[in-house]
Amino acid sequence: MPLDLVIPDLLLAQHPVNEAREPAKPAVNGVWFWGEGRLPEGVARRHALVYAREPFALGLARLTGAEARDPPASIAEVDLVRPGESALVVLDGLVATLRRGDEDAWLAAAQALDERWFAGIEKAVARFGSVRIVLPAGEHVRVATVMPSARWRWFRARKPLAAHA
Repeated sequence: MPLDLVIPDLLLAQHPVNEAREPAKPAVNGVWFWGEGRLPEGVARRHALVYAREPFALGLARLTGAEARDPPASIAEVDLVRPGESALVVLDGLVATLRRGDEDAWLAAAQALDERWFAGIEKAVARFGSVRIVLPAGEHVRVATVMPSARWRWFRARKPLAAHA
């Protein structure tokens, strides 16, 4: 019953298409889905519980039949799921400050994320068996899976998220 934490970023900001468009046209910074398509009939449910405010994640939860809730204040408040099931938490608190270019607000949000989510990761690993952290950034996605066997490495080299700004 793993726990996945997703921290969205500006996914399209550094995409090669935007870099090619920049001199002549405004950058593409979002995708607008519209139209009357048909929903797929059989979508596998990867997560039993989805914590998010982000519309795409909530839509996927609805499509797959996963329970959707607002994100809790900290990793300690994530409910356990049944054995063999997993939970997804989408933490988008850094996105708005990054889009505004507000460095002080981003730093405060990063420190809060570190205190509320990453400081308690050892207990979350013990509860869930593993915690996967997904960091989308530009054209690359960084994924780190923290498992009990990696515990000593995580805490020995751990620096606060804000130290990476």
